[in-house]
Amino acid sequence: MSRMLAIVARRPLSAAETIGTGALSEFAGLARLHADGWGTAWCDETGTAHASTSIEPLSGLAELDLATRQPSRARLVYLRFASRGAPAVPGNSQPFLRDGMAFQHNGALTPREPALSLLDPATTRGLVGTTDSEVYFALVRRRLENAPPGTGALEATIETARILREHYPSACLNALVLVDDAVIVVQSSGGSGAPLSAFADRGQRLDDLPPGHGAEYNRLRLVTPTSGVLVVSTTGTAALGGAGLPEDTVSRIAPDGITTFALN
Repeated sequence: MSRMLAIVARRPLSAAETIGTGALSEFAGLARLHADGWGTAWCDETGTAHASTSIEPLSGLAELDLATRQPSRARLVYLRFASRGAPAVPGNSQPFLRDGMAFQHNGALTPREPALSLLDPATTRGLVGTTDSEVYFALVRRRLENAPPGTGALEATIETARILREHYPSACLNALVLVDDAVIVVQSSGGSGAPLSAFADRGQRLDDLPPGHGAEYNRLRLVTPTSGVLVVSTTGTAALGGAGLPEDTVSRIAPDGITTFALN
């Protein structure tokens, strides 16, 4: 389970310019708990996706501000809290960047084997790490690769989420896909909340958890902090505010607006 941020803007901006230094600082502070690495992905002026990740904990606002200073019309940020069996090594770092798309997932497909069984052998051999999130992303890409002409990443993500929900009725499938200056957002928590036992196992006092780390932990929120900017954020950044996205939906968030589809 991790914390995620997505920013889409009509013109290239830094992260601080879109959500403000206060909100960016509050998000960076969540790395004290979500401390198994972090990363960011963004689209440059040509629409090409790039990513930078680290297996070290984010040190704070200064490091995050520096890493997200490159102006962009679409960006992802990720703070990782590793699942058991997926240590903080480079192959497990998110956002993943493959085939011109970036991807990050907040959830756990446990056990991993049912998801792996949906991949062909060649794709399975191409996996780099041990996370279920990488398998999720591979399924999206294979669905896109094998789809009829005209099918885009949005349709591939919707179909992948539907298939995974059949195999994992109570898993959190929340994910963000960065492609072509837009972000595809999966909001499907499966009814799961914060991983309180995992937090406790790390020595975290549950009474001292940051805001938003309870039952609402897996509800993504849509925010419009300023004109021409749309933000999707996991909970824990109170300065952003916003309204929860509808459950069991997939949305495409682009500079020209939002399109939302039901999963069921």
